[in-house]
Amino acid sequence: MTRRFTLIYGLRYEPFLPWHEQQGRMGSFFPADYAAGIHSTLYPLAPAGLLFAGDPGFNPNGVPNIYSHFMPRLGFAWDIFGTGRTSLRGGERREGDGGVPGRQAETRTRSDSAGPVACRPSPCRCAGPSLSALAGRGQG
Repeated sequence: MTRRFTLIYGLRYEPFLPWHEQQGRMGSFFPADYAAGIHSTLYPLAPAGLLFAGDPGFNPNGVPNIYSHFMPRLGFAWDIFGTGRTSLRGGERREGDGGVPGRQAETRTRSDSAGPVACRPSPCRCAGPSLSALAGRGQG
């Protein structure tokens, strides 16, 4: 832009390619199939809604590939006085796993006996013991 102001921009591309279990040892629970009483064709004694790799309609990777994860970046640097000794820098980026199946909610377990803490993506609404430790305001 100018000798004293620099604008930096970029775009990160991060496709989601799930791992593939070579032996096909995968299963998932589908609530709609449970409500419809649908059973696995491979393991008919499994509970309704529990399907496995090889069942009709079951994705062999568990979840589909996602190729639409583009995350923009923007940054700047400003030489305030033009001396090269004092600068103001900043930046912003967009990223995350918001579009990845199975990442809508996470559970974190603490190492002490306080028990699990459930947390949903931002804005984070947490429930459980010692929430100040999760928010960075305390030490558990």
